[in-house]
Amino acid sequence: PRRAIVKSFRAVPALQRFVNDVCDEIGKRTDRVDAFRYGDRDRFPVPEDDARARPVGLVAAQQTSTVARAVAREVAHLLATKAAVRDCDTGIARDVQPGDISILFRSRDSHREFERELDQVGVPFYVYKGLGFFDADEVKDVIALIRYLAEPDADLHAAAFLRSRFVRLSDPALKTLAPRLAAALRSPVPPAASATLGDEDRLVLELTRQSVADWTSRADRMPPSELVDAVLHESAYYYELRGRGHAQARENLKKLRSLIRRLQNRGYATLSRVAERVSQLMAGDESNAIVDALDAVNLMTVHAAKGLEFPVVFVVNLSRGAGGRSGPVEVVTRVEADGTVEDLVSLDGLSEDVGEEIEAREREETKRLVYVALTRARDRLYLATTLARNGTFAPGPASLGHVLPASLASAFAKAATAGSGDAGIEWVAASGARHQLRAVPVSAAPPVAASSAVSAMADDFVPLVLARTGASNVSDMARAAAPATGSPEARDRTSARVFGALVHRALAAGALEASAERRAAIVSRLGVGTPAEVLEQVRASLSQLLDRDEVRQLITEADIDHELPLSWTAADGSTVRAVLDAVVRHKDGRITVVEFKTGGAQEADDRQLVDYAEGLGRLLRGKIVSGRIIRLNS
Repeated sequence: PRRAIVKSFRAVPALQRFVNDVCDEIGKRTDRVDAFRYGDRDRFPVPEDDARARPVGLVAAQQTSTVARAVAREVAHLLATKAAVRDCDTGIARDVQPGDISILFRSRDSHREFERELDQVGVPFYVYKGLGFFDADEVKDVIALIRYLAEPDADLHAAAFLRSRFVRLSDPALKTLAPRLAAALRSPVPPAASATLGDEDRLVLELTRQSVADWTSRADRMPPSELVDAVLHESAYYYELRGRGHAQARENLKKLRSLIRRLQNRGYATLSRVAERVSQLMAGDESNAIVDALDAVNLMTVHAAKGLEFPVVFVVNLSRGAGGRSGPVEVVTRVEADGTVEDLVSLDGLSEDVGEEIEAREREETKRLVYVALTRARDRLYLATTLARNGTFAPGPASLGHVLPASLASAFAKAATAGSGDAGIEWVAASGARHQLRAVPVSAAPPVAASSAVSAMADDFVPLVLARTGASNVSDMARAAAPATGSPEARDRTSARVFGALVHRALAAGALEASAERRAAIVSRLGVGTPAEVLEQVRASLSQLLDRDEVRQLITEADIDHELPLSWTAADGSTVRAVLDAVVRHKDGRITVVEFKTGGAQEADDRQLVDYAEGLGRLLRGKIVSGRIIRLNS
């Protein structure tokens, strides 16, 4: 008796059919024992139905940042609209969760743009082990701090420190103070050029000079790890880690601090020696600190994804190559199709045979990686790439796109010019099968948050910091969902959500405190791609707010902190996390929690305000904390 698998449940049929046709068209070689093969025994058995399904999406643009932004917004859209996926364990359909989504890379040096864009739309993410530790922004910042404290008179180290998130001096200010940046921080009197700086840069420089004088006096008089801990605490640096990637960032800082402690425990370690040793380690392959992924989008390499499956997979940077400079001496073993074994040696890349053999091996390995990447998806697969300046798909050597069927190139070019997420692109495979692909829009639009819950930053040894921030209000941005479609009522509701989201972002960016001209510029910048009538409504609403006595009083007689993350333990023992629209600190010591709301009065808004005021009151014991709702006219 013989048995055969006649149907595969690994992925939806239309996706399996797409994988079959792509792998069929990938070039095959018969003269190599390590050649990529895809025969009848490798093909997925797919029933002849589901022909209209479109499980494959394309993302294409000329800039990596644009592609990353489009991918992040598509992820947020899937979460906000509760797209249906099959549970990996039960196979039962359910709403997609962040942990169901994976973004795959060919190499480890190209994930930072996607992290930033995911954070912008409020989607939690997890960088899987194998992606660069020393490329993380928080690690770069601390290394810049160590190098500066080790050599405070070096202008180059001073420049890196001033641009880090410890200081955040603007580029124009840095240019004004150059080239004597070290002296600008340590001279007895402020540099004369500081008088020409803007108000914020001048204040930042003044505070930094005060802090640097203290920190440099403690350098090499206390253990390096204790000095770094003190600077992190005194500068409130952990506030810079707010956002959806804060868990990974905090673990990376813990790992770096542990590394510094290990170095100093081996003997006498000055800051200069620590900086030198860290610089040596940066040339290696150090992976990010390991954290529990919980329910977060997974960022990983294709190699790391082997053996894993996800309902939704984005394979990105298809045109980006991989590989580095070969060593001075290369020895490879070539196995011919007849079994003959031959050792090849190259000195400084002078042997063409060795170069050709290495290139052939990489090409066959890349073909297998393409198969691995495509088969990680169960319900939805997205292929994302950058295009050449002329709008064509021109993948680099050793890239995943370099081995894809040439017939897919035109599909990527069409995806870049598609104006709607519903735009259909047909790809006709060599087998004659027609695949309907979906183009993901890459045009600029207001970001859409994926969740109404934001994780407030918690830290073991850093108190809550009341500071101004230009971050978007994730709680209210969650109400701005997909582009308006369907009935006029649905479009009106979507327009109202976009209006509310833009007003909150403008308030967080300081629109109320700004001049009329500056306020209009803020709304225009935040509302790129938003209909003109909505922008006009936002400007009018802000002007009406300023005409109200209660709002003018807040601006002139108190200090306002926008977008304050807060967490507290409720009476029932549960943890409550929120982002307060504004916290007003009056001159007489009173605290007022202000929530800006759109639409009519709702009982839920009142209950929410009471919770927020009670939560902040628990933190600020002894303070009188009250709440106020200010409604916006849409």
